[in-house]
Amino acid sequence: MTKDYRLGLDIGVGSVGWAVLANDVDEQPCRIVALGVRTFETNEVQKTGESTAKARREARGLRRRTRRRQLRKARLVKLLTKTLAIDYAHLYDAKTPEDVYALRARGLDERLSNEQLAKVILHLSKRRGFQSSRQGAKAGNDGALLKALQANTDFLAVHGYRTVGEALYRDERYRQSNCGREIYSIRNHGGDYRNCFQRQELLQELHLLLTQQQKLGNAALTADFITQVSTLFSEQRTFDEGPGAPSPYHCDQFPVGKCTFIPTEQRAPKASYTFELFRAWDKITKLRVNDQP
Repeated sequence: MTKDYRLGLDIGVGSVGWAVLANDVDEQPCRIVALGVRTFETNEVQKTGESTAKARREARGLRRRTRRRQLRKARLVKLLTKTLAIDYAHLYDAKTPEDVYALRARGLDERLSNEQLAKVILHLSKRRGFQSSRQGAKAGNDGALLKALQANTDFLAVHGYRTVGEALYRDERYRQSNCGREIYSIRNHGGDYRNCFQRQELLQELHLLLTQQQKLGNAALTADFITQVSTLFSEQRTFDEGPGAPSPYHCDQFPVGKCTFIPTEQRAPKASYTFELFRAWDKITKLRVNDQP
């Protein structure tokens, strides 16, 4: 089959250039039949040049991180409630809050109560360190972050700290004076990554803490329990995994609250068929065209 024409496209962010070329007997372009360009508004913020989708993408990413953190906590609370026989609703009722960093350090040598141990596990799960999903290091902020992570790893080794929690509790580096009292200085500010630790180091702390508590006589800490806690702590989805129904991260995994009007009944999840049907009929009922329903 001979090809009399060929089409060339030059696709850019704000235009598409096109040209139709006639072919000779050898199917090589010999003349221009027609050409032109179609321009359109670029999908960018004019002042910064950033994509208009960036704000939506960042907000969506934040919602997903929040949802995954909440789900991880809910699954962990369920496991702790069942295994350690704690009442999570009253776990933090004490008038004098316990220093969780002190518990993280003491737990390496002293037996903690089940409630104290639950607090430590939940605390670690909410501050579980940095783990990159990138294949290689980049320059700029990533380079500074990686250097800080390595510096902190070296700091733990040089000073002989067994875990991150022990260093945070015992070393003056992580303390500062505020209004006449000492407080922990463990947050990063303005591109300063001195307080970043690798997730693997915190996972090692969790595993060491649980095995030490097991040796100190806590019979509830079986090998299976330690494995489940470690798995919940360290799991992280790859960027291309969506929150669909087959995934354990699906939104239906969240506990459903009670109905406002019928307190004895649960609310319908937003993803349920009945709620979507209700929402559809509600919109259809309220739909108006030229002020007519």
